[in-house]
Amino acid sequence: VFQAAGNIFAVGGASYLSRKLGERDLAEVKRASATCFYLSVLVGMILTGFFWLYIDKIVRWFGATTGTFQYTKEYLIVMSSMSFLPILQVTLAGLIRSEGATNHAMIGILLGTGVNIVMD
Repeated sequence: VFQAAGNIFAVGGASYLSRKLGERDLAEVKRASATCFYLSVLVGMILTGFFWLYIDKIVRWFGATTGTFQYTKEYLIVMSSMSFLPILQVTLAGLIRSEGATNHAMIGILLGTGVNIVMD
């Protein structure tokens, strides 16, 4: 869900930024990239509220059993509380790729994945 939300801004924003960079419209590039950034954070906060509001239903929908319900719920609370970070990671990687800096985007994704593995 978080990656899908990030891809909304990454794919659409990257396409738009690439066109505006080609036109040398740097003022619009700045506005559009800031819009993608802030909307990513906002969508993350909205998803956090949604997950927290319907946490029990979502955990049941994921198929948690009686024995795993509480563990799944606790994990989902932690994951959703920082949902803006993976959304932002995907969004920013897409925007950076639109500028031609694919190595920087790859490094950012790898660092985020590594931090996630360590923290899990």
